[in-house]
Amino acid sequence: MNNQLSPIEKETLEKNFLKQNFKFVEKKIKGLLASGYNEDWMNSVLAISYVKQKKYDDAEKEFINIIKKEPKKLSNYLNLANLYRETNSYNKCIEILNKALLLSPNEIKVLKLLSALYFSLNDLEKSLIITNKILEKNPFDLQILKQKSVILVSIGEFEDAL
Repeated sequence: MNNQLSPIEKETLEKNFLKQNFKFVEKKIKGLLASGYNEDWMNSVLAISYVKQKKYDDAEKEFINIIKKEPKKLSNYLNLANLYRETNSYNKCIEILNKALLLSPNEIKVLKLLSALYFSLNDLEKSLIITNKILEKNPFDLQILKQKSVILVSIGEFEDAL
């Protein structure tokens, strides 16, 4: 048995995914996985399909399994962190982002998400520390400069916010 999809099968999945026909995508990928197909992207697409259908428990299990298979791939941690953020599981989100930082301590995407999370939780000190770390790497990041100003105003540091 050939364990790779034909270009037509891949195109069908992609079109249905883009059309947001996530039930079809879920059913098709589950069937393919059960039949012995196992391409790296399939589990990620399945997990994202679960998220889009608000099947958060299934998505979490899938993302955790993906991380177990590919523990050094940063995007897997970001996907799980975004799921946790979307479901208001903030402590789990922080935990998974800190694991991602162990892989890549200066990864801007992870730092931005963590800073924004702390900001939304009103933990302004932690958000400011991370924001400053981002600005060490990217001193002209307008989004982060704006966030830093908002944090400084929020904590009463008006002069430093300018």
